[in-house]
Amino acid sequence: MVSKQAALDGLIYNFSNMKFGDTTDVHALVKSVASPTLQGLLIDRVFHAYISEGFNIFDRAVLQEIALQSGILSEQVDLDLYESIAAIEREEAEATRITGGVPLFVFNSKFVLSGAQPIEVFEQVLRRAAEESLATVTVANAGVCESEGCRI
Repeated sequence: MVSKQAALDGLIYNFSNMKFGDTTDVHALVKSVASPTLQGLLIDRVFHAYISEGFNIFDRAVLQEIALQSGILSEQVDLDLYESIAAIEREEAEATRITGGVPLFVFNSKFVLSGAQPIEVFEQVLRRAAEESLATVTVANAGVCESEGCRI
């Protein structure tokens, strides 16, 4: 059923090639990249490599290759960085505290969706989170920009 739904969106899910394991190294890889833009590209590449191509994302050498393919230099990658591992552990504890459902989505550290939800529920939560975010923007911080873009 999931493969059929994915195919409607142009995605290829090869469940027969998927391996399962601990994703801590994947999370550490993403956290080791400072640029939100590169993080997004990396996440997309990891998902495609895992779901469609059957890559073993639980192998650190494979993760290094995926990072290189995403434009991330090997010296930018530190899968053992204490701060990243500690952050992952905090996030896992928080997710467990919130719910045991999978998938789990948290928006603005406040709005939580657990388990499979209809599109309408996602739209409602995203609108509410966006409205709340816009309500907290002040003129003092609205013009702050960094090398990777502006943050509100």
